[in-house]
Amino acid sequence: TWPNGCTINLMSGSSLESATSHPVPSLRSNQVVTFSLEFRAPSVPGDYHGCWSLRTTGDNPINFGETLWVIVSVIPPQQPQQQQNLHNLGFQQPTFMYGSQFGSVVQPQPQQLQFGQPFG
Repeated sequence: TWPNGCTINLMSGSSLESATSHPVPSLRSNQVVTFSLEFRAPSVPGDYHGCWSLRTTGDNPINFGETLWVIVSVIPPQQPQQQQNLHNLGFQQPTFMYGSQFGSVVQPQPQQLQFGQPFG
């Protein structure tokens, strides 16, 4: 459970053009809550990651729960023939993953991301 006023905050890494703190709904025992964050794929190729944590409010905020990771790999745009060759090899570009410090990694269906466009 967590009380009203908690936030999810960027602890380290790239915010991917998202605000570094977002409010999250309160959560009671045996309840499920869903929240989302919007990120923007960078226009410069490379690997980007962000480490996020839930945090209480007040004079002495406390981080709690599992650490959430956002990992994005941006590859340079390919020429049409290069894209077809990569597709024929089973390569999906770029992929979006998130997981926790406890090793459980979730990999949703690969998303085709456009450079400089929001995703999430």
